Amino acid sequence: MSINVIKLHNELVAEGLPIVGVSDNGEVSWLDAENVTSAELAEALAIVAAHDPSPTYIDLRTGPDGYASAGTQLGMKYDDKINGTTLWVDHIVAVKAKFPKIQIAE
Repeated sequence: MSINVIKLHNELVAEGLPIVGVSDNGEVSWLDAENVTSAELAEALAIVAAHDPSPTYIDLRTGPDGYASAGTQLGMKYDDKINGTTLWVDHIVAVKAKFPKIQIAE
């Protein structure tokens, strides 16, 4: 089973489960393991079973093919100011176009 640890952690926390972490094999670390209810355990197991490890648009935007480092972006902004160019804005627009935000219907 493949796990996107950060994504799974966020999914569990979003459901209000009292966890402190998730391992790369899907094992959940509970805030107070001795007092986990059967309902909480069942909910966590269902979330882990339904987990889609595909990267989120945030993972993609911040990965190696996404945004340049902060230092590089600051250099772009400096060059834009000095040279009247739009390197930084062009870079941001290109990344957002390559990895668009996915709208989830509620």
